[in-house]
Amino acid sequence: MLAHFQAARVWVAVEDWLNPTLRLTAPERALYCRLVRLSHLRGRRTVRLARQGIAVSMRWSIATTSRYLCALARKRCIRFRDRSQAGMRVVVYLPGEIARRWASAPRTERLAFFRPGTARNASGPPRAWLRVHRVRRAEFRARILRREAGRCFYCLRLLTRGKWTLDHIVPLARGGTDGTDNLVACCVRCNSSKGALPAEQFLLRLVQRRILPRRRLRGRLRALARLRAQEAVSEQFETTVHFWESSCAGGRASVRPGG
Repeated sequence: MLAHFQAARVWVAVEDWLNPTLRLTAPERALYCRLVRLSHLRGRRTVRLARQGIAVSMRWSIATTSRYLCALARKRCIRFRDRSQAGMRVVVYLPGEIARRWASAPRTERLAFFRPGTARNASGPPRAWLRVHRVRRAEFRARILRREAGRCFYCLRLLTRGKWTLDHIVPLARGGTDGTDNLVACCVRCNSSKGALPAEQFLLRLVQRRILPRRRLRGRLRALARLRAQEAVSEQFETTVHFWESSCAGGRASVRPGG
């Protein structure tokens, strides 16, 4: 593979696939190109680095260099083989190898690194700034996806790339926060349908429309209670479950599926 290395094709893949797919920042792109130059352009895929040396060549501090090296490792562009005080050995992957590494990665990580949509205000225009920057971080989104097992919190559909988002259980307009106990992964359809409805009412609506099986309602309410730090077997919770189940049974005939 190294003998047939073609720099032009690799750079085209970097610009056309790697940068937009993994959302490499300008410093990450510069560091990745530097590592490719030190490795593959010299006929090898592993390079020994000293943080101070690479920091001097990039005109960065050692702390900044370490941060961007770790960022490239999280995005599966490089892999640390061993580290010592003298330096480290780093395996540098080409775009095709990076794509194969991501193909074998856990599904929740692949979903989290997919480019999210533009953040918008309730009225529609793009938001001028982000409320909480961590909500846009792939690690934060991946943690919530793993918690939901890669499924929509409300309808339990398997989430697919580009068709999922984070939803606030308690809407921001009603005092909700951007904390993990108030954020769930859900499909775009549920996110747009829920609006400012309380989560319990929205789950009931899904059951009435036969989108969520009625036998799944208790489990969804238990999951909702866990997020709110309530005891799943408390008397208050059981009363709530029976109330929603009886409401569902009583209103099922008055609501048509999908209506």
